[in-house]
Amino acid sequence: VQSLLVGDFNADKRADVLLCGNEYGSDIDSGRQDASSGMLLLGNGKGHFTPVPAHRSGLYLEGDYRRVIRLKVVENQFFYFFLKNNGRGEIMQ
Repeated sequence: VQSLLVGDFNADKRADVLLCGNEYGSDIDSGRQDASSGMLLLGNGKGHFTPVPAHRSGLYLEGDYRRVIRLKVVENQFFYFFLKNNGRGEIMQ
């Protein structure tokens, strides 16, 4: 995990976590760390989080992602900008 963002992603007034990552710049002995495609974890308000499968969340990030940023477009409408190392970023709603 290279970056995480805490917020209420399913409008239930509980903190959730959005993760992105991978590491392509590892040394030659350990190889690339590239098993992550991003993850949305929904919180229950009591410190427990449940992963949401990609087919439900719509989140599938393939590559060396380093950062996620929340962009407020208008009141209560956000976009999420995922920054990729040496590549094009992605915007998701």
